[in-house]
Amino acid sequence: MKPTHKKRHHSLHKSLWEKFKINLISGFFSSYILPLDLSLKFKEIHEEKYEGPAIYAIWHANQYLYLAKDRNKRPYFNLLISPSNDGDMIAKVCRQMNFSLIRGSTKRQGMLAIRDMAKSFKKGQSVAYTVDGPKGPAIEVKEGLIRIAQMTQVPIIPLMGATKHKFIFDSWDKYELPYWFSGSVAMFGKPVFIPKNATEDDLENYRVIIENRLIEMKNQAEEELKKK
Repeated sequence: MKPTHKKRHHSLHKSLWEKFKINLISGFFSSYILPLDLSLKFKEIHEEKYEGPAIYAIWHANQYLYLAKDRNKRPYFNLLISPSNDGDMIAKVCRQMNFSLIRGSTKRQGMLAIRDMAKSFKKGQSVAYTVDGPKGPAIEVKEGLIRIAQMTQVPIIPLMGATKHKFIFDSWDKYELPYWFSGSVAMFGKPVFIPKNATEDDLENYRVIIENRLIEMKNQAEEELKKK
């Protein structure tokens, strides 16, 4: 019985520590990102206007681009966030900025997340999807994005951009955090529809298309930023 009691005590202690760490770090980021949200002025570029529900595809490193979303429309813009400790930190901050959240990933609670996404689409709402998250490899679109778009028949819209002054973390994704009032560009690509009857080879081709388009748009956004 003693080993069992010790194990439970350790688990409880770890849980309390994790909660403290989540609250501490999310509080720090809130104090930075809430003013950042007000200070960033994005130059938006739309290759093609699309008003319906969509999956907005973005690199994990560039999640600050969610701030380009109109604050009045954020309750209808769902962020897919993994049910991890890191995800808990991000979720606490995003709720304060009035975003709707879907908790899940392709590996954890995947089917529940897909079900919640499908419900959002039926309501006319969109979902933001970090295509190389939650742990990489960086700058590599995972096939989950393509299969969800095929299953739900909702288009993928690549979302990419750049900011002039930023801090880059020494992390797997080289996460970017803009400085307040930094010049920023947000580019919205053309919607990409995945046919219901697409073959496995077709799905891989679409995956590569989205991946290459995001890379191209990053370069285009950097060039556009030089004009500001």
